[in-house]
Amino acid sequence: VAERDSLLKQLGQSVNNTIEDNNEISESKSKFEFDEATVISQLEIKEYQYTDSLNSPWLFLVIKNNSEFNLDINIDLKTFGSNGNLLAAKSEDQEAFESKSEIIVSFLLDEKPSKIEYNISAEEEDFYQCVASELSYKSNSAKDKEIISVTNNGNESADFVQGDILFLKNGVVVDYSYTYFSDDDFEIKPGKTISKELTCYENYDSFIFCLTGRR
Repeated sequence: VAERDSLLKQLGQSVNNTIEDNNEISESKSKFEFDEATVISQLEIKEYQYTDSLNSPWLFLVIKNNSEFNLDINIDLKTFGSNGNLLAAKSEDQEAFESKSEIIVSFLLDEKPSKIEYNISAEEEDFYQCVASELSYKSNSAKDKEIISVTNNGNESADFVQGDILFLKNGVVVDYSYTYFSDDDFEIKPGKTISKELTCYENYDSFIFCLTGRR
């Protein structure tokens, strides 16, 4: 009888431990379960406007992904004139938007808006692999430009790596440029560095530079 009671007690403890372990797994899973509204609320967004030398207005959204998820996002933008009339309706996508990374999304407009509205939708990225965390860059200032060198610190090639840069003076955008950092195979191979010049013919005192890519 004593042996039976001891076995039953051990079995009960084992069952309880299994239930507790399953509860912990369930709680951990639910903690990181993808919820679009929550993820979108964790995006940190800064707006910048700029008019180029051809008098074309631009809108830039600098977006940081503070969520725990790699994302595929879509941005639907509407701009309005001073009397409330609709000036533009545009859309941009960004796939392989890695958790904790930052991107620059640009919109070239036809008219300078008085009001801007945009809606962001997001899905968990399940097609492309993200590479932003495997990339690093160094910048050297020269006459009318930044010379930026991007290195792939990962073990696999990074494809279609694009660098976007906003040049700022006192926090205001004075120029914008972008370029691709890639070899003849449209990639940066592991351990390799590619350097490019990004020019600005306006006086600037700082810049925002972001990289995107995928695998």
